[in-house]
Amino acid sequence: MFSGSVKSKEEIWNDVKRLIDYGTEKEQQRAIREATEQRKASVDKENRIRKAEEAKVDTNPTEKQKEAGNYKKGHIKVDGLDVTIEQPKGSIRRGTDANGNKWESEMHNTYGYIKGTESVDGDHIDIFLSDNPAEGNVYVVDQVNKDGSFDEHKVMYGFADMESAEKAYLSNYEKGWQGLGSITGVSKEDFKKWVDSSKRKTKPFAKYSSVKTEGDVKVQHPIESKGSNRLVTDERYAELKKRMRAKLGQLNMGVDPEVLAIGTEMAVYHIEKGTRKFVDFAKAMIEDLGDAVRPYLKAFYNGARDMPEMEELSKDMTSYEEVRAFDVATIGKKGEEVSPTLFDTAEQINNEQAIEHNIEQEENDTKEAKDDSNIDTDNYSITKQHNNKKDVDIWVVRDKGERTRLCML
Repeated sequence: MFSGSVKSKEEIWNDVKRLIDYGTEKEQQRAIREATEQRKASVDKENRIRKAEEAKVDTNPTEKQKEAGNYKKGHIKVDGLDVTIEQPKGSIRRGTDANGNKWESEMHNTYGYIKGTESVDGDHIDIFLSDNPAEGNVYVVDQVNKDGSFDEHKVMYGFADMESAEKAYLSNYEKGWQGLGSITGVSKEDFKKWVDSSKRKTKPFAKYSSVKTEGDVKVQHPIESKGSNRLVTDERYAELKKRMRAKLGQLNMGVDPEVLAIGTEMAVYHIEKGTRKFVDFAKAMIEDLGDAVRPYLKAFYNGARDMPEMEELSKDMTSYEEVRAFDVATIGKKGEEVSPTLFDTAEQINNEQAIEHNIEQEENDTKEAKDDSNIDTDNYSITKQHNNKKDVDIWVVRDKGERTRLCML
């Protein structure tokens, strides 16, 4: 993997500034010529290495390989960012849409993702590279679904202006593509600050208050759609439901950190849809997943409540005390209200306590690790941790009252 760096025009200027100020005319000309030649050589070297890494990519993996991410890719550094190349310029990108229709498009820009990042869909943040990514600015597309709801980020890196970035983005999709919801231009420095500001990015780039747009760049605001989910889309929920069913079928009252992460995201979906009260949320989840999910419902619901993005919606949610006291056994298999036997109630409480105990045990097995992207505010903290027994990194969200702890992948 190439880890070198290419000097910018500003860096070249700084290199020769002293001679510009104090040197003779010949010294000035020589310094500028040598610095320019050095930069050209560096750019040429970076381009050669990028071409070599692009040549390593398996551009025709099987569907199973694509799903698992288990195929040959290229790896480069771009201005300090670790970029994995999935589709070199000129390759054919293929896939299947939500309706089962196959599609393909030629890549007019090298495409991949930024390692160490996480977008709203749980995957890495995607990136398109210009032919000379060492130049230009960064333009972040807030891609949208057909209903206008936010889908994910697409980074256009190293483009001269918004027009060329937008044109490049659209050229990599089929004719008539409607996924461009907004596009925001920022400097590379501010983009890096945004990348480093938190682990997972859950809202449109244009919505982040920390983002400082370039003064000469117009920000096109995303399409608004009333009632559409912003954090968890219908397509994402269908995927989560499938994964949760598989997980619940493997568990025996144990706690897998991924179950907590998936369940909490499913809770966010229902709450965004308007299902704010715990009893209605529990009925919806039982209808989708069956009795196996009952012991986890309170952990999922409270976990969603404590996410910083849910601050406004949480005001309409059932209180912690009411959730703790609620008897889930009063909800029938079809969501109807039933009168449980004493045994049913006791079994439900016992199962919930077992889950709570296992969550506490999971936390005891997890040690905190320092990480630059940890977040600590007056209201909550998000901390990267490592589970020694399972040898996985997880993320823990805590409100400052320590009312609940939520493990997130």
